[in-house]
Amino acid sequence: MVEGRSFILFTDHKPLTFAFRQKEDKCSPRQLRQLDLIGQFTTDIRHLKGTDNAVADALSRIHISTIGLPYAIDFQKMAEEQQTGPGLQDILSANTTSLATLPVGEPPVTLHCDVSLDRIRPFVPENFRREVFTNLHSLSHPGIRASVRIISERYVCPSMKADVTLWARTCLQCQQTKVSRHTRSKLSHFVPPSARFEHVHIDLVGPLSPSEGFRYCLTCVDRFSKWPEAFPLVDISANTIATTFYSGWISRFGPPLRLTTDQGTQIESALFQALTKFLGTARQRTTSYHPATNGQVERFHRQLKAAIMAHGKVQWSSTLPTILLGYRATWKEDLEATTAEMVYGAPIRLLGEFLSPTTDSPDPSTFVGKLKEVMQRLLPPKTQHHGQHSVFVSKDLS
Repeated sequence: MVEGRSFILFTDHKPLTFAFRQKEDKCSPRQLRQLDLIGQFTTDIRHLKGTDNAVADALSRIHISTIGLPYAIDFQKMAEEQQTGPGLQDILSANTTSLATLPVGEPPVTLHCDVSLDRIRPFVPENFRREVFTNLHSLSHPGIRASVRIISERYVCPSMKADVTLWARTCLQCQQTKVSRHTRSKLSHFVPPSARFEHVHIDLVGPLSPSEGFRYCLTCVDRFSKWPEAFPLVDISANTIATTFYSGWISRFGPPLRLTTDQGTQIESALFQALTKFLGTARQRTTSYHPATNGQVERFHRQLKAAIMAHGKVQWSSTLPTILLGYRATWKEDLEATTAEMVYGAPIRLLGEFLSPTTDSPDPSTFVGKLKEVMQRLLPPKTQHHGQHSVFVSKDLS
């Protein structure tokens, strides 16, 4: 097949590509004879990665012998099983069947067959049903409905559809090779906090462009009030993050009950774990490579970076307080309030407001009453998933 033809020899054994370029004294006499035989056909040997050499590589695998191949059904044993098995006798005793005794196969074997259709369908005893399924399904591994059809056109037996459906669904080769619909669990949800600063999300931003020696930011967002904080950092060591979080957030708002973080090495350090244990805070880890899990703070990152870029070439570390001021005074549709109102009970005064607040001293009892009334009306929004998420659970798991 290859003699006298120009062809390339591909192999995933890379040292073999240097076989015809090495010195002869490096080879044994046996290797020289083998190379002399190969050289009569070609000397162009090139390397091919093992993952791309699947066709030839499959022939050297031991499990190649386990591939199911179709084989002939032993109708003689099937006839004996029909006579001794209990299933067929019960059907024949009912006298409401279309089974008839007919010769089948070569040499002919007398079997009970169904003649209600245009073709003869032998009755399959219980011990032969899995064998018949394997014989026909292993040809091309069709789907459930196709397997039921191809078997029901050739054989007949009780509960055929249920058995074939179960065997086709649990076929190991089909599960390994086919693209099918898998079970998808429902997304988990966060427990809504009942008070301010009860559940806090933290994350890191950077590296950013150097600004006054800072290149990173530690961001914190309260889940109830959406109150944001961003602390510039020189580095992102575990000691720096723990110190900044304690001095910037804990010292003003107290330790939260729950803290959601990613699986960064600084957050997973023994120092930060000791800090959360000391504060009595339960830490919740996000899913790896899934930023939407920590979406409360990731969405804030998007607005924060956009605001920094909108300020132009100004040092971002000096514009950060101004950006946070505007963010806290921005109306939130899901809260139906601003984050400042969720924390202080009243909106904060911004730069350049036309009207100044009154200088009259309000009645303390009236002010406290109004503040309580406003805070009672401000409730956290229900957790919801943005975008449609397909949830599929198999009937067998219900």
